[in-house]
Amino acid sequence: MSSFSARPVKECLDCFSRKRLKEVLIHADPPYPLSTRSKRIYANEMTDKDHVQLIEVLDQHPGPVLLSGYSCDLYDARLKHWNRKTVKAFAEGDREREEVLWINSVAARTMTETLFNF
Repeated sequence: MSSFSARPVKECLDCFSRKRLKEVLIHADPPYPLSTRSKRIYANEMTDKDHVQLIEVLDQHPGPVLLSGYSCDLYDARLKHWNRKTVKAFAEGDREREEVLWINSVAARTMTETLFNF
């Protein structure tokens, strides 16, 4: 799938909605919420409303979902029931950031089974 920055938000959400199969893994790496960045840099920026819509679509997906982003209240408040892995990173002129990978329960279960049962 093409990146969010190259596609309008509605097109990506429509695609995710059409691919609602338990065998389909979604790794979403959208433009991070503006509140977590110092400037606009993407051709197709997302509003907070767009991010909420994305979370709702991803949360309803029956298959594994990975969602990348910076730590932020907008995602944390709506994804409390997902697993959350963090790593320190540097971006925007060496500013320290906390990168987050939110992992739905299907992906977490699949990753555990795949990593430890071979």
